[in-house]
Amino acid sequence: YTGSTLISGGTLALTDSAKLSGTTDITVDYAATLSIGNTGTVDLGNRINDAATVKLRGGTLTFLGRAQAASAETLGAVTIDAGLSTITSTPGGTGVNSADLTLGSLTRANSGLVNFTANTGLGQIGGSGRVLITSNPSLPSNIIGAWAIVGGADWASYNATYGVGALNAAG
Repeated sequence: YTGSTLISGGTLALTDSAKLSGTTDITVDYAATLSIGNTGTVDLGNRINDAATVKLRGGTLTFLGRAQAASAETLGAVTIDAGLSTITSTPGGTGVNSADLTLGSLTRANSGLVNFTANTGLGQIGGSGRVLITSNPSLPSNIIGAWAIVGGADWASYNATYGVGALNAAG
């Protein structure tokens, strides 16, 4: 289908051959989750229209990579709207693997907050989850903003090679 997608509760899981290739924009509301997963039988690199904008209003965006694979997904502009939202990128569980979630841009509206998470070492070298931003954010004081944190405990910073990571984290 084409048009807007609203996830207003529960989890919309895109696994196996599932995709939203015709949607123009996605809104993930409070207590709702959009899960983009390459953990099933098919590793797709384009489950969501690359130009589709995403608005998180207290919702969760999760990207799950495939074991022993370099998984990647690209989204359009992402807006962190009202509430505390979460963005997670998790590589597969075994072997050499990675999970790169690329956002067209990242902006904030209506006092929104975001917590970036990964299973290990967000934004670091090796088999870790990465959240990359095509339009590199400005970094006043080396942080994305007081509204962006990593792992619930540290300011979020940005490195064009490794993506979002905790301020002062190695690599």
